[in-house]
Amino acid sequence: MLSLNLGNHYTKFQVDKEFQNVSSLSSRHQHQLGPTFQHGKSLEDCLFCKISRGAVPETRMIWQDTSFVAFHDNKPASVTHILLIPKHHILSIMDLTYKDLPLICAMKDIGSQILGDALQIKQSRIKIGFHIPPYISETHLHLHLIGLPWKRFWKAKRYKDGTPRWVNIDDLINTLRRKKADGDVSAWSLP
Repeated sequence: MLSLNLGNHYTKFQVDKEFQNVSSLSSRHQHQLGPTFQHGKSLEDCLFCKISRGAVPETRMIWQDTSFVAFHDNKPASVTHILLIPKHHILSIMDLTYKDLPLICAMKDIGSQILGDALQIKQSRIKIGFHIPPYISETHLHLHLIGLPWKRFWKAKRYKDGTPRWVNIDDLINTLRRKKADGDVSAWSLP
């Protein structure tokens, strides 16, 4: 049974039933993550590492398994704003290489299932992506799962595709796939 907290959207039983396939999804990816999944140790002063250990009780948790944690953003930019993090500490997208594609693809799949399947947000109302350093709130990799509309129109600027602040998940995956095809082992960087 999954521990979920989705506010007024579903009762616990309905959510648990619908999220059974999300749990198995990340389990399928677990064996593919390999050594690059372990970028770093859990840092004592990292807020997101504390959240992943359950040490921040005020966190409004959505979902978790052995590899990932999803929780409500404490300063939401939109009506639905969830963060999905790996439990192992990775600083940011600037540390990702093509070897991290299984991790990023698993995060995309889980995020899409949380927003689309469980919360039933239409694809046209979903934004999924990462902020680019130095425009990050925490130095722990975190994927923004956004269900529109925006709470304030100006917040949309912080999540605009093709800016130095934000990269959507599909663009990141495509860039890492190109690096793999080219044999480029360097970390992701702005195009």
